[in-house]
Amino acid sequence: MTAISAAADRTNEFRNAVTESEAAFEQSNALYREGLASLFDVLDVQRQLISSREALIDGNADLAQAHVDLFTAVGGDTLDGENPA
Repeated sequence: MTAISAAADRTNEFRNAVTESEAAFEQSNALYREGLASLFDVLDVQRQLISSREALIDGNADLAQAHVDLFTAVGGDTLDGENPA
């Protein structure tokens, strides 16, 4: 349960980082369209957004794995061909 809680907390942090990165990207794009930011600035913010999204994907995978680990730990492994119903 601790692993699930920790993974969920990390995933929420990653989700917040993605939201902030998306806002920064939109702002950077707007500044670029107005001639107030360089293409390099936009690409750097876009790189950060992609990195944040990758971290969120990894966090979701870790959370899913924590759920699978708990399910297996409590004897929920039904891969032996038996139907639990």
